Amino acid sequence: TKKFTLQRKGRPTVELHEGYDVAKDALDWLKSDKGHFHLDPLDLDPALCLVSKKRAHALVNHTGSEPLIETSCASRVDEHGVWDKIVAEGYIEGEDDPREVVLSLLIDDGCPKRDSRNSMISPTIKKIGIAMVPSPTQGLLVAITWCGPFKRHPPPAAEGVIAPKEPAPPSKKAVEASVAAETRMYLWLNEQGDMLEYETTITSDKKLGIKLEAKEVPGALEGEVAELSYVSAIHPGGVCDLAGISVGDVVCFVNGESTYYSGLKGTMGMIKKAGRPLCLRLAKREIIDYDESMLEADRSCVHKE
Repeated sequence: TKKFTLQRKGRPTVELHEGYDVAKDALDWLKSDKGHFHLDPLDLDPALCLVSKKRAHALVNHTGSEPLIETSCASRVDEHGVWDKIVAEGYIEGEDDPREVVLSLLIDDGCPKRDSRNSMISPTIKKIGIAMVPSPTQGLLVAITWCGPFKRHPPPAAEGVIAPKEPAPPSKKAVEASVAAETRMYLWLNEQGDMLEYETTITSDKKLGIKLEAKEVPGALEGEVAELSYVSAIHPGGVCDLAGISVGDVVCFVNGESTYYSGLKGTMGMIKKAGRPLCLRLAKREIIDYDESMLEADRSCVHKE
């Protein structure tokens, strides 16, 4: 099978299945009557975002030459709610710019029936869920779930037991802010080039034995400044030291929530609120040059969270 690649300066190399012909097909389609359409904004749904996130992790964690065996998109959405008329999904690798993601969905390389294109422009589609995770080979993977009218399942209640009142679902604004923070963090990590991400789960109730400090860095967007939380000191032999955390590491996610917009105070609050188990996703330089000041900070660390 002949393979094609799309190479662009400063961008991840993207593998293509159909080469130049697929781009020409999309251009011809846009110039045709079918390419002229009007769509209302889609509603971002938190439950559909969870569906997309689960699939995205399954895709990036899949190894081997055999195709990934998945349950149907409909059955995965069924777990979270009742949908009507249409349900579909798609994913894009190698693109971290929203415009490029939309263009990739319109081109729909490798899918003769152009399922992603047809789903995206269908007037029946009302809801959308989006998730983004780093791809081990092509930068970023964006997974999307679409459907028509959708109603989330009510929380289950045991027979004869009055279920406790469930907290209100996050507002659309809160979901959009969460997705924006997650996207910015992945974009920032991708732009660093030499950052190695890793995840650790802490179950011990002992103090973490870690000290964080804020550091302002150029953000994911041009002209943006982000305050990220770096590990400035760590207690030797403490909980975080045993978990493999090192001085200089960046705290990127706390129990799956991005710290991009949190600042130092917010990140520390997220860690304290999370309790145990505490899942931390951090990033470190692939090669860290320790100097004497860093070693001294390591030795003088006190137990702090």
